Amino acid sequence: MSTLSILDHAEARIAPATDQARTTRNEIIDAMRDEIGRQHYTQAKDQLPKLERTISEIYRPFLERVATIQAQSKVPLPLAVQPWLREMGMLCDTVPNTICAGIEGWDRLTPPIWTDGKSVDINMRTQLIGSLRQCLRNWDGVQGRLDDLTAQVERYIQESGWPAMRPTGGEQGA
Repeated sequence: MSTLSILDHAEARIAPATDQARTTRNEIIDAMRDEIGRQHYTQAKDQLPKLERTISEIYRPFLERVATIQAQSKVPLPLAVQPWLREMGMLCDTVPNTICAGIEGWDRLTPPIWTDGKSVDINMRTQLIGSLRQCLRNWDGVQGRLDDLTAQVERYIQESGWPAMRPTGGEQGA
């Protein structure tokens, strides 16, 4: 066989090898997506805009209004209430970002390859699947938690009479 013939045969093997590698990669990605749960991806894409709208229409205005009242009040909001407000703010900030990260991770999913450059890193694969599933499901329950925190703050304000109440030694804010 001549040198050109050998090279021709080598070039002819490139396309099938590339196609096989692409097919194998796509099969691995499909299997990973099945393990993550396609329904979680669909739900996350459906729930994210609803959650963002609810946060912007209900919870952010609530937090802003409490902050405005606190700024105008001579009586600071008690320290016991501040963790509830911090948690609300943290949930409003982080949950949509986490869901977006899950959606983006799903859209850009690639198999984690071991250091040999060929085989799939099973430990990394397991972690990636669990992490993406958690990100995609992060919307579940957050609105209930935000409702609970809002109710706690409202109940405290109503029962204590804040900001008109007189502070006691243990209730003064920082």
